Amino acid sequence: MAFQNSREMLACRSFCSTSTNHSSRTECRPWALKTSTAARSSSSFGGTAPLVREDAWSAGNGIEELCQKREELCRQIQQEEDEKQRLQSEVRQLTEKLARVNENLARKIASRNEFDRTIAETEAAYLKILESSQTLLSVLKREAGNLTKGTASEQKSSGGKEGELMRP
Repeated sequence: MAFQNSREMLACRSFCSTSTNHSSRTECRPWALKTSTAARSSSSFGGTAPLVREDAWSAGNGIEELCQKREELCRQIQQEEDEKQRLQSEVRQLTEKLARVNENLARKIASRNEFDRTIAETEAAYLKILESSQTLLSVLKREAGNLTKGTASEQKSSGGKEGELMRP
């Protein structure tokens, strides 16, 4: 067999899970060394020993393939975790930016509402002033007309001698 016992297999499995970037492929596959050594010494055994060794080597290769697939999956998981971290950071930054924009927007809306209120009050006051000035103008015209009529009727009653009235 490639592994002497289940402890060796578990050791390899735990090693693969703790280290995803191996510098030497044999670190994760101790059966490769054992099977190659066993293959060299298999000629001293009978005819069944090479078959057992070959089966062990095939099992070791199968385990190695599984470890490689697992390592690839671990690499993909790490990439996606990194992407998740990056996206969470972006979301956090965008959330903070959104909060700042909302605060600025609220302040500007309040300022705009204050402008609207001031403009409405000013327009109302202006309309009152305009109405009052038109009323005053019409009163002045009416009074001026009355004065003109009064002066004309006095001139008629005095005989049209305006200058004589003023002298004593």
